[in-house]
Parts: sequence; C-alpha cells; structure tokens
Amino acid sequence: DSHILFCGDPSLGKTQLMKSSQARSPRGIFASGKSATAAGLTAAVVKDEKFGEGRWTVEGGALVMADKGIVFIDEADKMKDTDRDALHPAMEQQEINLSKAGILATLKTRAAVFMSANPKHGKFDRYENLAEQIDLPPSLLSRFDLIFCMLDVPEAKEDAEISIHMLKTHRAGEIRQQREAGNITISSVLAEEAEQHLVPDVSPDIFKKYVAYSRKNIFPVLTDEAIEHIHNFYMSLRKAAENSKVNSVPITRRQEEAMIRLAEASARVRLSNEVSLRDAERATRLMFNCLKTVGLDPKTGELD
Repeated sequence: DSHILFCGDPSLGKTQLMKSSQARSPRGIFASGKSATAAGLTAAVVKDEKFGEGRWTVEGGALVMADKGIVFIDEADKMKDTDRDALHPAMEQQEINLSKAGILATLKTRAAVFMSANPKHGKFDRYENLAEQIDLPPSLLSRFDLIFCMLDVPEAKEDAEISIHMLKTHRAGEIRQQREAGNITISSVLAEEAEQHLVPDVSPDIFKKYVAYSRKNIFPVLTDEAIEHIHNFYMSLRKAAENSKVNSVPITRRQEEAMIRLAEASARVRLSNEVSLRDAERATRLMFNCLKTVGLDPKTGELD
C-alpha cells in the first residue's frame, strides 16, 4: 500500500481533501493527530468486565480497523513522538506485534496511510529548504511514497475560482436549510440550480465501487519495459545522491519499492493486469516531482 503525506500552509483544504477521500474509500478511518495515541492507532489491551469476566482482551486501533483500506491522520505534527513511533512498523511491515498482559498477538495493518501536517513555523518559508521545515522525523518521512508540499501562493485566477466556489457553496447550504425549515417561497428549481455546481462528475458510491473492484480483482504484473525504466530511473537517483554534497532527501531502496507500487496503482486505475511503460513513466514522474519539491535547494535550484 502506498503512503502519502500532505504538508502545507494552513487553510489550503487538507482536511477537506481527506474527508472527501474518506467518503470515497471502501474502508476508511479518520483520526486526528491532536487526540490520537499509540494505542488508539495500533492496538490496546483492556479488561473486559462485561463479557470476558475481567479477562484481558485486545482492541484494535485505527490501523487495524482499516485493514485493506485507508487511515487518514490529520495534523500529524501535533502528535507526541512516542505515539508517532508506533506508526513505523505498521507502515513498513504492515503488521503489529503485541506483547502485553500475557497476550502475544500479531495484527495485520494492510492499510494505506494518508497523513497531513503543517510546517514547523506555521507557514513555509520559500527561501529555506523545505525538508528542514517539516516537523517529522526522517525515519517516518522515508516511509511515505509521495510527499506533497502545498504552498499558499497568491494567484488571481485560482483565488477567484475558489472564492466563487465557496460563496456558491454557502448559498446552496443556506437555501437547503431554509427548505428544510419549511420556507415555501424557495422553489425546488432554485434549490437544484444552487446545488448544480456541487454535483461531482463521478458519484462517491460509483467511485467507491470502482476502487473496491480494482483492489479485489486487479493484480498487475510488471513488463520488461517497465522494469527497465524504473531500474534506470532509480540508478540515476542513486548516482545523483552519491555526487551530492548535502543529501536532505536520502535515496534508498524504499524509493524503488514506492515506484513499483505507484506503477501498479496506475495499472489498477486502468483495470489492467499489466504494468506498461506508460505506468512506469507516470510513477517516476510523480516520484521526481515530489523529490524535487521536498529536496529542492533554494540557493542552487538543484535537487539535494
């Protein structure tokens, strides 16, 4: 499973993006970093006074409950270091080894992790290295296949589109509330026109079924062209990291595994059992753009 991290300036809609993704996920669990603990994310051993006659029982956390699904963790930078460390084995080995109160158990956590975080100082400084502004340990960052840094850069056209969308959304909500309150002066035609721009091109139910079908039935196989492309790209990254004086984004074998997972995901989107060269190129392009964003040296403009 591919793990994704969104780290960016406040008020860019990271939480809304996660909530929307949860609505389209066949199995999704949402957790907030402010209130999430290690036991709440992984598993806890508690006494069952009601049904277990006071015996110790295991209660699965968010990662266990979302097995074969997605875990959404918002505001991960607010988590304590001890709670955050519990994510390492769950994300890497996709299982949790529990040893408490005489209970030895292995719980599966075959779930993708979709995490969001804010920069250390509340807002990104474009004149400093972005990797140094993410308040997450390197050991955890290396477990993410894709890391997106979202910057709040003023842009007239995009700002105008977002502003109009927000205003129309508020108006549609106000009209719906008035109709639910029994205001007969507002017609159904006016309500449909107000909510017309809120209807997605693909309904969440259809999208959810599409994702569930592809995960259950599609198992892509790498072609020779895809293998060669990913291998050459990975070797070029390793060579660039070897020649670099400052390696803020270490290039490890996890990057190659991440590109394989992304290429397979690209094939799944097409409902294809074959990972083509086009899928491999899409995966390497995503990987390079993320590495360039996180590891870009603002002084030289080159990838650290």
